[in-house]
Amino acid sequence: MTTTTTELPAVEAAAPSASLKRRQSALYFASFAVMGLLVAALGPSLEGFASQTGVQVSTASILFTAQFLGLLLGTLSSGRVIDRLPVNPLLAIASAGIIVTVALLPLPTTLSLLVVVMFLLGLAVGWIGLGGNTALVWVHGHGVGPYMNALHFFFGLGALISPILVAQTLARTGSVGIAFWVMAAAMLPLPLLYLRTRSPAPPVVAAGEAAGRSQWAPVLVTSALFFLYVGLEIGYSGWIFTYATQLGLASTITAGYLTSFFWGVFTLGRLVGIPLAARVRPRTLLLVDLSGILFFFLLLALWPQTTTVMWVATAGLGLSMATFYPALFTLAGRHITLTGKVSSILMAGDNLGAMIIPWLLGQRFAAQGTQMLAPTMLIVTVSAWVLYIVLLALFRRQEPLGMLRTADH
Repeated sequence: MTTTTTELPAVEAAAPSASLKRRQSALYFASFAVMGLLVAALGPSLEGFASQTGVQVSTASILFTAQFLGLLLGTLSSGRVIDRLPVNPLLAIASAGIIVTVALLPLPTTLSLLVVVMFLLGLAVGWIGLGGNTALVWVHGHGVGPYMNALHFFFGLGALISPILVAQTLARTGSVGIAFWVMAAAMLPLPLLYLRTRSPAPPVVAAGEAAGRSQWAPVLVTSALFFLYVGLEIGYSGWIFTYATQLGLASTITAGYLTSFFWGVFTLGRLVGIPLAARVRPRTLLLVDLSGILFFFLLLALWPQTTTVMWVATAGLGLSMATFYPALFTLAGRHITLTGKVSSILMAGDNLGAMIIPWLLGQRFAAQGTQMLAPTMLIVTVSAWVLYIVLLALFRRQEPLGMLRTADH
């Protein structure tokens, strides 16, 4: 089935200037750095929150569920709204919500109240995540590749800085409160900057075009691929510490360094991916990424008790996973009209993968031991390969979308 070129209104507004595009992009980059800070802060802060609310760490782990459930519902609830209203004022409201909830996190002394605050924080972060990913495509069109990699580089940078900030705060004050108040203070300019920056407009789609394209099959397959990939990323980064310590491959301190090493290499890979995305097609990047992920999990499965292999595999997986998410989002944008509603479906797969696959890993470890990490991840990776082949077959039946020219609000 072929697509038709997106129809344009009879009269177009002036094209946005390069300086406006830079300003818009910079705002989305800053917001994703904030997302990285917040998503990565919960793990190192869990003991502090347990002490704050007087519960065991295992009980406080419900905060992860609250955060990711909020992210999922924020993603699903924001799509249709972003299609109908200017995106930047909505992101101003979401960023103000983040500031308030982050500032409140150190205050509740009961776990139930802290869970509510964490859920609301996840809800606001979900709006920022969907809005930033979608609006960046609206700003740059088919040239979004390097910018999409930069967006997710800033997320990785925030995730890299966050544990250091929390650890230093704990070491100096014995409380996580100051770390979150510093984060909230650093975010104060964001709502005002969003309100002062013109919003990019969504793509103009002719009546009946979306129906004629029958894009829901590739949308659902792409969402499922996000589900598997994010499950791989969060599953490995979340369980490699336990894997290394329980198999006697590293001490507690060294296993902590191993986790930081993964995120450091991952962030470096996203930095390298910025110029790479300008020269290499996203489908080629995805092919290389999936090949690397398959190879390094196979390496880990064949030599599960070898410390050197564990470190090499961790480095290889960090590099191989770094460009996958932005490349997949960029590829989707070339074949699917990325409205807010469509983006919310894609990113729902992302959030569900982060919630479900790490949990399934934990269940398998409890039954068969942590040595099942690599074999389980191999199954997920092969499933991702199958879905990617199906996705390419669906895209080959379509013509790529024409460059979407839109007016700004």
